[in-house]
Amino acid sequence: MQVDLENMIQMVNKLQEIDTTGLEPLVHLGAEESLLREDIIKDQLSNHEALSNAAVHDKKYFLVPKVIEK
Repeated sequence: MQVDLENMIQMVNKLQEIDTTGLEPLVHLGAEESLLREDIIKDQLSNHEALSNAAVHDKKYFLVPKVIEK
């Protein structure tokens, strides 16, 4: 762990050698911001259609094996 820490410190020291005069700090790593779109509801499946290929269901929900123990 000490070797890893020393390597990280060396990397930070190397980065501090770079002249960043006149450079604006980055807000985002990419040049573009992620644009979000409005959600549009269309072409919904009925419960019957959604469950038609389910291996096991109770006519309302998918039934799956229990994976979390109490």
